[in-house]
Amino acid sequence: MKIDESVKHYGLKIGKFFFCKKEELINTLQSNKVKLFLSTERDDVYEALHTGIPAALLYDQADDHVLNQLKVIFSGDVIGFSEDSLDSLSEFGFSETQMETIKTAKICMKEFAVLLGQMRRRFGQENSPLCTCVLTSWGSRNVCASALKTLREWGLDVDEAFCLAGAPCSPILAVVKPHVLWDGGLLNMS
Repeated sequence: MKIDESVKHYGLKIGKFFFCKKEELINTLQSNKVKLFLSTERDDVYEALHTGIPAALLYDQADDHVLNQLKVIFSGDVIGFSEDSLDSLSEFGFSETQMETIKTAKICMKEFAVLLGQMRRRFGQENSPLCTCVLTSWGSRNVCASALKTLREWGLDVDEAFCLAGAPCSPILAVVKPHVLWDGGLLNMS
């Protein structure tokens, strides 16, 4: 009831809600051809990504946080690596399964980024209710630059970029307070 009331209050156009047991989550998402699964549960997001379902983490917000903009952070580590360089991740201890998850996440991110770019163009840059960021946590500055270029090619201009080159992400996340963190499951892996 509360969810339905919130959807109506904010004027969202959501056609269906699905409630299921944790064990049935992936089957429910697959059978309903979900385009984007959002959750506050990292493990659920990782599992969805691992099975090829587009998924992103909803980041917890403080109660006093006023929603002026929807802030979305994309993983520059996922977007910025080319197919060839993704294969070299095994040298950094990534398993074959993890590398496949990253490849799948990049494909899913593209679809979402294209749609977000279309929305941004409708609103315009000034006073947009959308704020997009790229965060590269362990890739080099070249990976960050590649991520920015790729997002532009996909039609999405980025408002902020954070190229951390191995520095911890948590201080940036605490300041930016994203609503959606699209990390491709990397925060679960590293």
